[in-house]
Amino acid sequence: MSGTTTRRAIGQSVSFGPKLRTALNDVLGGGAASVLTVTFGLSYSLLIFAGPLAPYLSYGVAATFIASAILAFVIALGSSLPFAVAGPESSTAAVTAILASSLVERMALAGTPVPGIAPVLITLGLSTIITGLVLCGFGVTRMGRAIRYVPYPVVGGFLGAVGCLLLLGAIRVITGNDFNLRHSTGSQIC
Repeated sequence: MSGTTTRRAIGQSVSFGPKLRTALNDVLGGGAASVLTVTFGLSYSLLIFAGPLAPYLSYGVAATFIASAILAFVIALGSSLPFAVAGPESSTAAVTAILASSLVERMALAGTPVPGIAPVLITLGLSTIITGLVLCGFGVTRMGRAIRYVPYPVVGGFLGAVGCLLLLGAIRVITGNDFNLRHSTGSQIC
């Protein structure tokens, strides 16, 4: 009899209840999402705080992580989907990098000494708030449905330009040199 009991014990698999299985799936999914959020946050903050903003990279990383945590908290509380995950996005990071670098360049061209990170963080914060208000307005007025009327070439062009900006930003971060695509006439393409 002991041989039969041993065979039954070996042949049976461990079965978790449905609630424990769901909790385990949620924990594993949340862990994967957090690893991606940290990785994307680090790479995007490095992209945004490159060049003349490089001395302030630690502030940029902190601001990115704080903003990611606030975003995840708001989405977790306000989403109608129980499994919604939020994190930084590449197209926003590319546009934000252009905003930050052009602000610093304009301040340098105007002759005002760059007083630190404060103007950049204020500009990024204000642009975030304004963008959020506009998007909430689109949601309340149901204007989000109008996106279906945007032609696919426009969306493709936007995504292509974002890819170009991310590639040029990655080259700038890796090599430390600006790389601009210029047309034979001398005008800057990207």
